[in-house]
Amino acid sequence: MHPPGRPQPLCCLGHLPPGPNQRHQSRHALAGHRLGLPGAHHLHPGDFPAPAPPARHDLRSALFPSGSEGAGEASPPQPSFFPLAGLQSSANKNSKLCATKNRPTATIEVEKGLPPPYRPSFPIPLDEKMDWRSALFRRFSLFTLLTTLATGPVLADQAVFDVVGPFEIKAADPVLSGDIFLKMDVAETLVGADSSGHLIPGLADRWSVSEDRLVWRFHIRPGVLFHDGTPLSAEAAVKALSLARSKGGLLAKAPITAIKAEAEDVVVTLSAPFSSLPAFLAEYRSLIYAPAAYAPEGTVKAVIGTGAFKVTTLEPPGKLEAARFDAYWGGAAKLAQVRYQAASRAETRALMAESGDADLAVALDPASVSRLRQVERVRVESVALPRILILKMNAALPFFDTAEERRALSLAIDRAGLAQGVLRYPAAATQIVSPRPGRLA
Repeated sequence: MHPPGRPQPLCCLGHLPPGPNQRHQSRHALAGHRLGLPGAHHLHPGDFPAPAPPARHDLRSALFPSGSEGAGEASPPQPSFFPLAGLQSSANKNSKLCATKNRPTATIEVEKGLPPPYRPSFPIPLDEKMDWRSALFRRFSLFTLLTTLATGPVLADQAVFDVVGPFEIKAADPVLSGDIFLKMDVAETLVGADSSGHLIPGLADRWSVSEDRLVWRFHIRPGVLFHDGTPLSAEAAVKALSLARSKGGLLAKAPITAIKAEAEDVVVTLSAPFSSLPAFLAEYRSLIYAPAAYAPEGTVKAVIGTGAFKVTTLEPPGKLEAARFDAYWGGAAKLAQVRYQAASRAETRALMAESGDADLAVALDPASVSRLRQVERVRVESVALPRILILKMNAALPFFDTAEERRALSLAIDRAGLAQGVLRYPAAATQIVSPRPGRLA
């Protein structure tokens, strides 16, 4: 039975927008709650000027309107080949497939494995039409989500928010599991990104680059505390970034010759101009931990970040619990506690959402989504996602070393049958990226 007084679960399913010649299709599904959202532009407690109601009703555009989101020489990230991200709402783009009555609703999505320089994200669009291109650029902030949801009537008295997903927690080290810590808002990066992919201030409130573009300066935001009570400093940020770079993370791929602290600035020196550096610092492996989080040899002992929630329990691979951090620089969250549980089977995650054991269940399989669409107390939604399912072959093998043999194998594949029977969505694709995405009804 669904616990009385608990919000109804919301299940969402992502589709590849069908183009004119598409013959493949991929899915991404998730679950959350039926929630009424008040005006998002009134909700953020940060230090940016209060914007007028934005044209798009997504949280990130509301929080960081055009003109207040960037500083210095930052350039927006470029589209990635494998974007598993969500969608902002837009008045004239691809629409969601909604299984229940039309009401403003929060749609919440998580994805894993974004290649650099992108950070994983949860989108929070309203019940309107969706722009799939904006799916390339979404960032999830659980603090923003929970603060927003807690202001509505449904979650006003809910103290705990439970999330279940397939992603295992490997360790406390952000190089290994920073995507989860970023999504659960227990740790943050120097630079963030808005819903359009433009870089915005994070733990660094501004940045600049020298005329020769070889020296970048990131100014540390004042008044930020780590969860152990120590203040954020340039020295602490330099230590975290230097250790991340030494472990073969994303920063190791940048032409960095030195990272040092000068007063309240993190100074990064390059061997060659590299305009993507701020975007690299927005990626989850660049999370900033307190100095006390590291052992003398550089290993991570604990997650001690600056986020809106402080880790109270971390039991890899499957459990994370975090409590509200009242001294958070952006203002205290409304919810008292958030919990993440890893469950490898999609059926398990679906049952947890259906029973009320999870407030948000992510990455559901097509069969579970089909079943949940029949459950009255579960809300199922569909959003367009730019995902591709491809089959690769080794053309050096004898059977595949001629075009005729490869063409014969291609003709033998029942793409429509796979899309209908396995993916449960009769879309198709014959190209890596369709010339123009179609529309979802």
